[in-house]
Amino acid sequence: KELALSGILETLEQAIKDYEDQKKQEREAAEKARKERDDAVKAASAAAQKAEREKLEARRRAAQERKEKLDQAARQAQEEARELARKKREAKEEAEEKAKL
Repeated sequence: KELALSGILETLEQAIKDYEDQKKQEREAAEKARKERDDAVKAASAAAQKAEREKLEARRRAAQERKEKLDQAARQAQEEARELARKKREAKEEAEEKAKL
């Protein structure tokens, strides 16, 4: 009888140990899954931030290129205006010379 009770006790103790081991494995698996999810969320967030930075940088570059083109056009227009003023001045001087003759 004592041997039977001892066997039942061992069986119960083993069942409890198996249950605790199973629960521990489940907790570890849940923790691992949570960590993997958190890592995936962080990676997705970092990728989104990088994409946003790249988009902003592309916009900045495009704006800089437009500004440079406008600056170049303004310089060219200013140069053309100077040239026209010079030609006008020369024509006026020529007309004054002819008028003196």
